[in-house]
Amino acid sequence: MSSKSLGELVKAPSGSAPSGDLELDEGLDFRQPRGDVCTDLSLKELSATDIHGVARGTYAQEKIPSPKSTGWLRFLIWEGGTGWDAFFTCASAQVGQVILSLPHSLAQTGMVAGILLMLLFASLAMWTVYLMVVLYLDSKSRKIKEGTWYNDEKKRSIANQYHEVMASATNKYLGGFSRVVVIIALGGLAVAQIIASSSNFHRMIPELNKRDWALVFGGVAMCMSLIPNFRNFRLFSFIALVATTFTSWYMVAMGIKGSGDEGLKSQAWTNQTPAAGWEGFFAGASNIIFTFGGHAMLLEVMDSMFKPFRFHKVFYSSYLYVYTLVLPNSMFIYWGWPEQAAQYGNVYAYMPASVARDISIVLMVAHQVIVFGLFAFPIYFMAEKWAGVHTGAYWKRLLCRLPIGALLWLIALAFPFFGVINDVLGAFTTTFETFIIPCLAYNWHYQFSKNAEQHRFESTKPPTNNKFLNRLGGWTPIFVFNWVIIVFTAVFGFGMGGYASIRAFVESINDFGVFAACYNC
Repeated sequence: MSSKSLGELVKAPSGSAPSGDLELDEGLDFRQPRGDVCTDLSLKELSATDIHGVARGTYAQEKIPSPKSTGWLRFLIWEGGTGWDAFFTCASAQVGQVILSLPHSLAQTGMVAGILLMLLFASLAMWTVYLMVVLYLDSKSRKIKEGTWYNDEKKRSIANQYHEVMASATNKYLGGFSRVVVIIALGGLAVAQIIASSSNFHRMIPELNKRDWALVFGGVAMCMSLIPNFRNFRLFSFIALVATTFTSWYMVAMGIKGSGDEGLKSQAWTNQTPAAGWEGFFAGASNIIFTFGGHAMLLEVMDSMFKPFRFHKVFYSSYLYVYTLVLPNSMFIYWGWPEQAAQYGNVYAYMPASVARDISIVLMVAHQVIVFGLFAFPIYFMAEKWAGVHTGAYWKRLLCRLPIGALLWLIALAFPFFGVINDVLGAFTTTFETFIIPCLAYNWHYQFSKNAEQHRFESTKPPTNNKFLNRLGGWTPIFVFNWVIIVFTAVFGFGMGGYASIRAFVESINDFGVFAACYNC
């Protein structure tokens, strides 16, 4: 096989469409070890590549929507698939009701340790997203060359999912384990949205208890099942991001104002002892891990983009934006309300009634209803594929979705433990789907698999193409760094954080029981 990269083998003028005759190097052979050969359509798709040889576009022969082709109204609220849509979706899904519990996490860990943990896990999460992008693009390019990417002659309408990419990079066993982790992670996140919306709205209108509000907003959240796919969240994800932005800066203002209008207090900085001992420290750390998770639904977002090879840059931008939300609001609330932050897991529990607070609550409930759909959709897709209707009629897909949404609704009613749920999810699911599985899959694919050398040669984004990584030694430092992440997050997040969060969860059940009418009222 030639030592040239795919980008060198397939030549096309910059910006050219994937059509027409291809200019191929003499002796070019797209056959894989199994003898598969590219179809003509696959060759056309491969003809439009970036400098790394990554095939452009998710769906062949598909044009990016414009106001002229769809009409202004539909274009503004419905037709997505651009980098901006991915930014809104990632940023709104990345942080939501967790911003209301982060001040409590800082009280549990101590201000300095909490800020350092935020920086650490945000950086590690951005790194593992890069690994996931590489695995996704390599899987896509490999399937295009094999002629197996498209489910019919002209396009691929099947959503590519987290567990499928991990299985493609490793084996069916890790793929199966990834599927279980994703279902628990995203199911738990969807449940947390219903719990949070009922808890928040009860603060504004206490005439109904939290369980009654969970019945109401669980039904409203079910309406998100009607949206066809991730490309149609354009308006909704924008509203969700406006909600978290407003709430974050409202919290900053209230933190500066301080409890009893006393302003900022020195206690948050002078006393760095964890408020609830080491168990509390690891429970708070689990919630911080949870804050920078959510990777389980990112591949569906990337797959919905017209230019998925740009996803990691979009995601980094969304992460930086999210950081401007979670760091100032949690820091200033704990700074201005240290005693209350240590006692309560929800900021609204001690915010004085005001018009700004009520606007924030309404916006956050809207956000939680919307992101319920974002988190539930990958599970819906799994159910559709299992039932064989994923590419079928819309009504058949909807029939698969509704029972799953109803089950999530029921779980939210049974275990309405705001804050504690975040800690458990952070320790047992985010640790795996955000940190351990991507690092393990990357190392397995490029370091230990029987075709590891070929995989490194065919990689769309090899570290040897990056000046910084190449100076460090290319592949080797990446493998070592990934193993360090695996061991650290397994011990710190899954082990210690898991123990602390499970104890808190069991205590909540013992104190309030199952199907509690008003948890922490």
